[in-house]
Amino acid sequence: MSPLMSLKKRTIRIAGFVLLLLGVMSCVKDVDFDQTDDVKLEPVYELDFVYARITTPKFTNPNTGSFVQVLRDTLQDDFFSGDVGGKLLKAELFVSLENSIPVGFDAELKFLDGNNVVIPITTSPIIISIPSGGIGNLQSSERTYAITLADLKKLESAKKIASFVTIDGNDNDLGGELILKSKGIYYTSLLDE
Repeated sequence: MSPLMSLKKRTIRIAGFVLLLLGVMSCVKDVDFDQTDDVKLEPVYELDFVYARITTPKFTNPNTGSFVQVLRDTLQDDFFSGDVGGKLLKAELFVSLENSIPVGFDAELKFLDGNNVVIPITTSPIIISIPSGGIGNLQSSERTYAITLADLKKLESAKKIASFVTIDGNDNDLGGELILKSKGIYYTSLLDE
């Protein structure tokens, strides 16, 4: 290789390096470390509330063997109170139903205080309906409910979540299943303002 070709290659490499360096430097912005005071840590928590797999035989009273149209379940929940409750910025409740039973259903969720009294909130009642499904004909329905700031204050006294599932019929001997899922999505602040 001639010395002239070697010099050309070196010059092209140096020019390429200089252009790359200029390109990188032109994309750098001045950093203002005083902006660190404006940083807010706002983690998001997702907690499952209710998960149930329901078949129609569950709509039978185990003591009498008679048909029951509404299933009820209650679980403890005091996430809205205590340290985390005071730092809630907003919350959402996600409810999902999947139905492969050939009848429709309604699912309802209510927040209760320590005396089992329903706490009235803006989005109450939280009800989601699903049409009849079938084996090979899965129906699904989902909704997200935003909980207002005023309701967050009310929910600080919540100790329980009650779920009610109502069957649209009176046959407790059908195939398939209903899957109920719900979760709370909590947006919080780690910093005291």
